Amino acid sequence: MLGAALSSGRPVIPVFILDPQTDALGTAAKWRLGLAINSFAAQLNTLGSRLILRRGPALETLDALLAQTGGAGVMWQRLYDPAAKARDSEIKAALRARGLIAESHAGHLLHEPWNVATGQGGYYKVYTPFWKAVRNAAVAVPLPAPKFLPGPSVWPISDDLADWDLGGGMNRGAAVVLEHQRVGEPAALARLDEFVDARLVRYS
Repeated sequence: MLGAALSSGRPVIPVFILDPQTDALGTAAKWRLGLAINSFAAQLNTLGSRLILRRGPALETLDALLAQTGGAGVMWQRLYDPAAKARDSEIKAALRARGLIAESHAGHLLHEPWNVATGQGGYYKVYTPFWKAVRNAAVAVPLPAPKFLPGPSVWPISDDLADWDLGGGMNRGAAVVLEHQRVGEPAALARLDEFVDARLVRYS
């Protein structure tokens, strides 16, 4: 998705919207989300960019942001749960009807669900036949991470993450479990390396 945005040659404005669907997450999930947003924003800063935070219904919030920035459209990483699919389909239809770019891209899964079907064309419900179907399937090579993200000459106003108080419900529990968290993509990749290098040979 980010590669597609960069290939457009236009300035890129990274955005996270806390819409009602996301705002309805449980206490611990919202706290971890706040940590992840903070980590992602820090990564973007190293690329000369920044993360714009907005709160509200997704389509309405995007409409306002597009009007403020004169944006050509929106690209996002695809989600697969029914509520997210319904929300994103509405956004895609509304923006395309106005002649704007509206594209969802792969990125969360090794294989898109519609590329892994049973002989009858449905989804697998048992793991073993699913594994047999995908174990030899090619996995796309990840694109290299960008070194720089071109931004707009004037950045739109962003909410302050602290004002969202995503971890407020954790109370004193946040301090207890914080030291056990490994947040963000760099931490996830380091954990994967650790598993492959030191633990995989012992994984039965």
